[in-house]
Amino acid sequence: MPSQQSANHSRLHERSAETTYVFTQSAEKTEDILIRNYDYQRGYDLHLVITHAGETVFQKRYYVQPSDTVSECDLLPSADYGVTVTLDNTQEASGHHRIDPSPDHTAVIEIGNGALSLTEGLYS
Repeated sequence: MPSQQSANHSRLHERSAETTYVFTQSAEKTEDILIRNYDYQRGYDLHLVITHAGETVFQKRYYVQPSDTVSECDLLPSADYGVTVTLDNTQEASGHHRIDPSPDHTAVIEIGNGALSLTEGLYS
């Protein structure tokens, strides 16, 4: 018959395995698109279109609040994409970007003082 100590050890081991599993799941999440609004008093309308092989694969409109950040995670499979973003129906930025799990391959859209920037990579 198992002792109380070995029964407790089994339960602790099961909890540890569960915690490890949950941590592994969240660690696999990747950020495909990052939108930052640096203006602390003004929000912006943003229209984002992503294409692959001439077809629109993602399209969304955002209202980005002052000083807000928006992320789209695990949205697209790894590939090269055309990214076009329009700010307040007046300014447009576009380019071809590699989007994959690497932080260097995240499409980064930055807004501030009415200016729009589209770059690739979280740390560039």
